[in-house]
Amino acid sequence: MINAIDENGDGQIDIEDIIIKGLMIPVVRLDRSEFLRKEFMKDYPKETIAAAIEHNPAYAQISSDDINQIADEVIKFERYCVSGISAALCAPGGAVMTATIPADIIQYYAYMLRAAQKLMYLYGFPQIDTLEKGQKFDSETINILIICLVLCLALQELTMH
Repeated sequence: MINAIDENGDGQIDIEDIIIKGLMIPVVRLDRSEFLRKEFMKDYPKETIAAAIEHNPAYAQISSDDINQIADEVIKFERYCVSGISAALCAPGGAVMTATIPADIIQYYAYMLRAAQKLMYLYGFPQIDTLEKGQKFDSETINILIICLVLCLALQELTMH
């Protein structure tokens, strides 16, 4: 079982393995170009969007206020998704609810990984490539993802109160 989950090959199951496994799931993995295009298409011309995709949103002179507003909306959207699914999973109640806890935890971290990717792409990070067979993430990418996950969790807590 450890070998099936141990993506980084260090003989242990750790956060890096969870992140890599999560990013291999098609509904969790995001295409940076598609995401940025969708987020900016209603307010910016195609040339600006192309520059944001080729370089980053700041290079394309997209205002930090616009980027921050989209980031806030990303966090709200992912929070609503995760909350809605959690509520649906817990609806049966009783002993059935206990059985849904692992699924609830998995979907929670899946949505947080989606939010972390979206925030990274908004603030200028390149596409995270998980499709190359045998690829290992460098420690900088893993550390940035972990920081983004922690920030997403903290921002989610702040926006709930």
